Amino acid sequence: MPRYINPVPGYTYPPYGKLWFYKSGTNVLLNTFADEFEEIPNTNPVLLGALGRVPNIWYTGKARVVLQDALGEQDWERDPVGGGGGTVGDFEVYDSSISYDINDIAKTPDGVFYISLANNNQDNTPSTTPALNAFWMQVSFIEMHNSTKSYTAGNVVQTSQGYLWRSITSANVNNDPAIDDGTHWSPAVDGDKITAISSLTSFGPLITSSFTAFAGQKRQINATANAVNIVIPELTIGDPFTLHNHVSSTFKVQVLNPTQTITGKSGSIAAGVNMELAAGESVQLVAKSTTALTIVGALV
Repeated sequence: MPRYINPVPGYTYPPYGKLWFYKSGTNVLLNTFADEFEEIPNTNPVLLGALGRVPNIWYTGKARVVLQDALGEQDWERDPVGGGGGTVGDFEVYDSSISYDINDIAKTPDGVFYISLANNNQDNTPSTTPALNAFWMQVSFIEMHNSTKSYTAGNVVQTSQGYLWRSITSANVNNDPAIDDGTHWSPAVDGDKITAISSLTSFGPLITSSFTAFAGQKRQINATANAVNIVIPELTIGDPFTLHNHVSSTFKVQVLNPTQTITGKSGSIAAGVNMELAAGESVQLVAKSTTALTIVGALV
């Protein structure tokens, strides 16, 4: 059932005002209650008291609401008010005259959402020092990425594959995180703080087809649908390459090695022999010459 929320945002109720509730479109009085279980009936009209504060008002269906001042003069009428899943559930704009209960959700005029941390929560502005506010906690909703929406830096979205991505640019529109090259999106989780995924830090989106590596960029590969081959470009001394094979890969991932020698602590891979990456395995390579790469991390 809906809970009454001021249908005239910013309006201050008059002292000793009266709220009359009727069934929408009629002059038939509508029963309202002080609780969502309809166990504590309100008077009709609901009396607002000396401070003009609105108590909790719950009702079934939609209402025609008439506000009168202390002398019985009508201030305004609104029809319909409420209905559907409830006005709080529809995230109405915060109203300081309403007494919110714990877990009620309201939004500020700028569109930021807050959840109530206390019962009888009235006249406590959600946006005041949100990190220290004892009455309200800011909440966010994870959106599925929409190519038509423009995202700002810091926005987090989810893709259909279930991954979370953080926008690293503003006016970020029509850039699919799943295929972005790291210019507009980065993984939303800080890998430095979670050991299990530290290898994904700043790798960019998953690559699912064969590609040419680019010096200085980190790449993660997902070979769940097909084998992926990685071509090493013409080398300049000092060129770094970091590659990670996703743990879910089932097909072969290999670094094509037609002309370079790849050297690690356990020995060398001769030119003409490709280097394979097992699922979940990473490798960091640095060019020691135009024809030689050295393994400096992960693989030995």
